[in-house]
Amino acid sequence: MYSSSTRSGNRFALVAVTSLFFMWRFISCMNDLLIPKFKADFNLSQFQAKLVQFAFFGAYFLVSLA
Repeated sequence: MYSSSTRSGNRFALVAVTSLFFMWRFISCMNDLLIPKFKADFNLSQFQAKLVQFAFFGAYFLVSLA
């Protein structure tokens, strides 16, 4: 029904998308861990610390508009 090249192409696409989602989640989790460190090192208030996360996810929103 499907040729072997189509199956291998589908497998590559699945592995690529899965690894991209893994890396995206890993970076998001690292962002959560770095906020207390930023707060201590740069003497940030709670509001300023939340702006770090807002800027991180806001960048995804702005890029999606382009």
